Amino acid sequence: MKKQLIIIPVTIVTAMCMGFAFVGCGEGTNADIKSSGSGARLASEYGYDVTYFNKVAPEDGADPFDGSGNTANVEYMAYVLSEEKEWTSVSDNKAAATLNNQQTWTYVYYDDGYMLSDEKTYSTFVKDSRETMFVCGRGASEGSVREAYVRDGSKPSNGNAGFDDVTWKSDSADRMSENDYYLTYGLFSDEICLYVVNDYTVEEAGEVLDNGDGTYTQSFVLDTENSVSYYKYSMMTHGSLSSAPTFSKVEVTFTFDESFRVLEVETYDLSKIKKFGMNFENKTSSTTTYSYPGMEGYENTKLVDAALADAQNYFAAYV
Repeated sequence: MKKQLIIIPVTIVTAMCMGFAFVGCGEGTNADIKSSGSGARLASEYGYDVTYFNKVAPEDGADPFDGSGNTANVEYMAYVLSEEKEWTSVSDNKAAATLNNQQTWTYVYYDDGYMLSDEKTYSTFVKDSRETMFVCGRGASEGSVREAYVRDGSKPSNGNAGFDDVTWKSDSADRMSENDYYLTYGLFSDEICLYVVNDYTVEEAGEVLDNGDGTYTQSFVLDTENSVSYYKYSMMTHGSLSSAPTFSKVEVTFTFDESFRVLEVETYDLSKIKKFGMNFENKTSSTTTYSYPGMEGYENTKLVDAALADAQNYFAAYV
């Protein structure tokens, strides 16, 4: 491994379908637009480029309220996150289908272009675990490849948080290109939303609300096809669905500070899924909270030394 890596927990809970991935947004054409480095495209399928673009905030500062009714604030947040050297996110995603509720806990830590996640899913029909090392290509060497190395774990015995009931396999990890990963598990976890959020996918951009504590909140209603371009693949894989889900509602709310650091992302979607040859209604909501070095409680979220050392030793052979 090229550098010492520390793991920090992230929690994700989901039903029949788990979507864990984050995407920047807001394509632009001026000099302030920076591509984040993703090469994944589905233009031929959807008729537009869903690769994310991030916008650098003006040097003299940007007023969050100028982002009311448009995607500017999300673009700034995506850029600021892409420039962070270290962060963690803790997500709690709950989904409920007609016959089944499913929960997935995921621990994630990002460190200068490398990202490690532990994931555990438990429900009546789905029980699995997975550990992934992402080479994200941001903050690492310029032009580096974005790829993922994935190894499976044992089936969890319960739906409780933590990995005491999981044993990671010691055989070879599977290497996946960024595009292959996107079309299997959804977007990489270094993005700010599990949906595609940009000028093409936003149907309604809300007003910016001042929370009175130095933070701001803005909500968006997204289209029900293009915004879930990659999220649907995650649902199919994690839920063992026989076909792609169809969505009737997709919404996201961002909370951020005056420097456009994303602090919290809430998502909500309604869909129909097919399993066992039958159609079911599915409802998913999630809350993802971001933490950065220096924030209260940041150090307390790190995994125990034994788990950290095991992951470091295993993935050292790959990255």
